[in-house]
Amino acid sequence: MLLRLLFVLIIFRFGYCDEGRKFSFSMLQSNQITGMIPDIDDAYGVSFRDLNQDGHPDIYFACFRNLNRLLINNGGLIPFVDRTIYSGTGGYLMTHGNTNLELGVNVADYDNDGKPDIFLAGWGKTHKLYRNLGRVTFEDATVNLNMQGKVDANQGLWVDVNNDGFLDLYITDEHQSNRLLLNQQNGFFNEALWTETFVDNAVSQGASNCDIDNDGDSDIYVSNWFAADYLLINDGTGLFTKLDLPLQTLTDSLSTNSSAFADIDNDGDSDLFVAGNNGYVYFYENKTDSVIQFTARKDHPFYNTGGRVFGILFEDFDLDGWLDCFITTRGENRLYLNRGDGTFFNEYDSDKKAIYSTGSSAADVDDDGDLDIVVANKTDNSQVYLNPTNSNRFIKLTFRGVKSNRDAIGTKVYFYTPEDSGSVFLGYREVNVNTSYLSSKEPQITFGMGNHKSVMIKAVFPSGVELIRENRNAGNSYVIREYRGVLQFYYSSLTTLKYLTNRSDFWLNTGLVLCIIIFFTAYLFLGLRRYHWTAFNVGFQLSLWFLISLFLFLFLRSAATYTILVTILSLAVFSFFLLTLYSEHFLRSRRKRDSIRELLQKLSDRIINIHENDELAREVVITIIRHPEIKDAWFYVMSAENRIQLLYGSGEVREKDFEISGLEFQKIKNENILTGAELQFIEKITSDANHVIPVKRKDTVFGVIALNMLRSNKAINQEDIERLIAVASQSAIAIENNNYIKETAGLIEQLTSAKIRKQYVVQLENTNRELDEKNRELNRLFTELRDKEAQLIQSEKMASLGQLVAGISHELNNPISFIYSNMQVISEYIQELSHHLSAIHDNDLRDKINYVLKELNETIVDSSNGSRAIKEIVQDLKNFSRLDQAEWKESRLSEMITTCLKMLRPHLTSQITVDVDLKDDPSFLCNPGQLNQVFLNLLTNACQALKDQGKISISAKADKEHIFVEIMDNGPGIPEKIVKKIFDPFFTTKPVNQGTGLGLSISYSIIKKHQGELTVTSNPGKTLFIVKLPLNLESQPNDK
Repeated sequence: MLLRLLFVLIIFRFGYCDEGRKFSFSMLQSNQITGMIPDIDDAYGVSFRDLNQDGHPDIYFACFRNLNRLLINNGGLIPFVDRTIYSGTGGYLMTHGNTNLELGVNVADYDNDGKPDIFLAGWGKTHKLYRNLGRVTFEDATVNLNMQGKVDANQGLWVDVNNDGFLDLYITDEHQSNRLLLNQQNGFFNEALWTETFVDNAVSQGASNCDIDNDGDSDIYVSNWFAADYLLINDGTGLFTKLDLPLQTLTDSLSTNSSAFADIDNDGDSDLFVAGNNGYVYFYENKTDSVIQFTARKDHPFYNTGGRVFGILFEDFDLDGWLDCFITTRGENRLYLNRGDGTFFNEYDSDKKAIYSTGSSAADVDDDGDLDIVVANKTDNSQVYLNPTNSNRFIKLTFRGVKSNRDAIGTKVYFYTPEDSGSVFLGYREVNVNTSYLSSKEPQITFGMGNHKSVMIKAVFPSGVELIRENRNAGNSYVIREYRGVLQFYYSSLTTLKYLTNRSDFWLNTGLVLCIIIFFTAYLFLGLRRYHWTAFNVGFQLSLWFLISLFLFLFLRSAATYTILVTILSLAVFSFFLLTLYSEHFLRSRRKRDSIRELLQKLSDRIINIHENDELAREVVITIIRHPEIKDAWFYVMSAENRIQLLYGSGEVREKDFEISGLEFQKIKNENILTGAELQFIEKITSDANHVIPVKRKDTVFGVIALNMLRSNKAINQEDIERLIAVASQSAIAIENNNYIKETAGLIEQLTSAKIRKQYVVQLENTNRELDEKNRELNRLFTELRDKEAQLIQSEKMASLGQLVAGISHELNNPISFIYSNMQVISEYIQELSHHLSAIHDNDLRDKINYVLKELNETIVDSSNGSRAIKEIVQDLKNFSRLDQAEWKESRLSEMITTCLKMLRPHLTSQITVDVDLKDDPSFLCNPGQLNQVFLNLLTNACQALKDQGKISISAKADKEHIFVEIMDNGPGIPEKIVKKIFDPFFTTKPVNQGTGLGLSISYSIIKKHQGELTVTSNPGKTLFIVKLPLNLESQPNDK
């Protein structure tokens, strides 16, 4: 069979030529390829379109009473494979009866997702809407049509009646009124009123669409039985008006089956052909100008075929640029070729079979550029006819709507010669998917080029977008998009968004996705915060859930999206529940282990302070057995060489004191942990013991800790093992210390015996030397402590002296003030007595009194000056004693320096000179009392450094933000090692009882409190202190 088919194909490809079109072109009789498709009869409508988007046209038969058939074209030698059951497009499989018939099929992309969908027209429960899910799978979306009542559909016509970019569905009905289902742009349809001018009560059969009045929207021709046909003119919104023209099929009841629009004369408009059930084909030439007008013509060879005519198919089969006509009848099917002037040859090609043929469609099944035919036969096997044209005189055009419907149904296409050839009009086509009788085709135009090598194309999309493409060469296929680039993305996104947001399941899916996101966010947050997952754990789980979700989407690809999302969410909740249980269990175990580790750590910290080995063993064992993986523990110590003795255990033992072999002792010495299989002596302890941890320090073994782990075949984790080893190591140190203490006590006891005194003389001398060194260290520390104590006492004395000065100053102030005032009064009285001396006539007496008064006056002046000086000193003492009570205020440096110099007068001998240069003396916010203390301390130290002879310089300069005070003396200087410590508290170079070491430390703190700096530089013959203070403080700094 395969060889026979191959032979026929070879004959078909090479046995025909174009020598004489009239006689050589034989397509129906000579090119029936048997075996290309399975034997399928009882067929009615047929679709010839690529359903799985692999570039090869597939075939779908609507069978009258049997299982519908979907044949997928794989492009092979036997190209078509039956995928009906797999795809789920078999139709209504129940017993049909007389009221359940499957008739028409129309395929188009109604949801603009790029995958063509199927509407199956039928009576009763047989009508179906199959939504294409890809990969040759479909879902039954019939419920989305929202049709109410009984439906006896003969044909569904996909057409965008309102130009909203989504295809609507016009359904012809055998027994009820026809229906118009408007696409709601969300995958659902609503039935709409389609006419207000008449009542539809005809028995409608087929329908076709075309823009008859050239107003940019699609009009419809409806074929009826037992009533005149309808020519429906669209107002642009989907509301139609029946146009009454003097055409026989519109005025008389002729029982027509189908209709077709085609520009057979290449004059730029579509002519109308109507197939009559009476055997006639009615031809109406389009004469529309400003008014719709058709002229009936009977001068064509297929006016009367003699049998029932079902479908009329117009395509350019011989690729000469003129449309040919294929007719299916209940008799011989016929193919009429166009003469090239809009008329047809009388001779026709036929398969010479008198069979019951209904639907038909054309597509390029063998990808050779010409169009082949598939015919649906009711009483015989359906047939594929291959086109024998062996030429590349074609151009294939596929249009993609962006703002318009994606199949670009309703797009008008005009062909011209290239512009350099005068742009002569060649023909007109309109993109459509409806064809012949109750059938469907690719929304593709195959234009015969004839003798032309290239053409210019003008395309007008339903949205009104007009495109011109020049120099489209013969033998090529082109895809013309309504928009490209950014506009294509914009309109495509807008259409998709409109489609999705108008769907209720979109919001359901969105809600489910948000629930999944929120759930996983909470899930990961809980895992990170409570269970302390690592980045690897999070990444692994997210990757795993991604793979699970991908698998579910692939495995359940035929199910609704919300079903998959609910499955993912349910599986996630269940998995989260299980994982939470495990994580909680793990968390509790980890916390318990952490508490044990903390106990072990605390034991390690305090174990060194346990001085009794028995108590040590008891604490270690009690702590260790609190570990969840350890049931019992035993602490053994070395009692003699290669012999161990039990100190404490939590369980029963077989032997408390036994000897171990040298080999086992070597293992204990070299390893940190051993299993029972590695040591034979462990059986002497108990049959339950399965691990041993040596208690050792360096190369010395002090004992072992035997463990009874609950899972003997699986050791506890490494961290716990390390902590147990650490406890064993600390125990070894503690035992070593305890043994050393005991040995030391024994040695001391033995030293009392003269017999061994000599043996330990050297050791005692070494000990004495160590004690002498420690004694010297203690003496040094004692000396330092005594000095610090003296400094503290001196500090207390200075504090007490300050309080005493404050009290004495207060007590002295009143009598001194009284004395000073009385001196003023006495002086005034003496002056008054001097005025009265003239009254004394005794010259000697007057001279004596005058002499006494003069001496008295000089004494009073001296006393007044002295009391004034005492008063100033007392006032300065009062001010100094209140340094810590002074308030922050605006002050000048000159005032503070003057006060300090007054206080220093007792220290300023005649050999010490003071130079003051305060050329910059701005006012600034400060605590003048505290700064007086700083300057007085610095000047006092300078005086003491000069030793009653030398020079002190005081200068000040300011910039915009700071004032700098420099106090310099030419004393011996300060050593470098002392300069580094000079601001440390209690540091002083003065003898005890002569300084506290706090003066410069307090001064440093005061300057820091003022947000300033105090620095010192010193060399032999020069010591300079620099006080840097801010000028722009707005308020008192925080004491903190």
